[in-house]
Amino acid sequence: MGRQLIAILCGLALSCGAAMAQQAAPAPTLPPTGMLKSGGLFLVNGDRAVFAIGADGRATLVGAGPAPPVADQKGPTDGLAAGQVSFALNSASAGNTILVVANRAATPLRYQVRIVGIRDGKVLSAPSSTCPVRAGLSSFENWPQALPAVVIVSVEQAGPDDTVCR
Repeated sequence: MGRQLIAILCGLALSCGAAMAQQAAPAPTLPPTGMLKSGGLFLVNGDRAVFAIGADGRATLVGAGPAPPVADQKGPTDGLAAGQVSFALNSASAGNTILVVANRAATPLRYQVRIVGIRDGKVLSAPSSTCPVRAGLSSFENWPQALPAVVIVSVEQAGPDDTVCR
């Protein structure tokens, strides 16, 4: 009986230890939407950032805040002044993520983006391809998974004939 009790207690201790080891690591806390020291923009899912494009072609952050719900938007350029571009990140009901880029600048734009994900309690990022956004139009980037954020690495003027996605 003593050996059986010891075997049962050892089995319980092992199973409890295994269960504790299987508990997920706490999810990391992501920063809010805003500029990074590297110069890029960290854009959290559900937020929108607006940039002004200067005469020199440089983008300057004008403001950031909650993105209007997709169903409430009259159009991606809703609320943008001439010369502005916005990036709005939202998850769709199908579980995918959509980045809407609206360009009210006078020239086409090219931008670089890194998608952000969380795996095993760690924040990871990877580059993603994007397409230039023609002047006065919008672009929709779509990823099949829910993403907590993206990093807009750069925004710059594109040539008038620049239509290649990279």
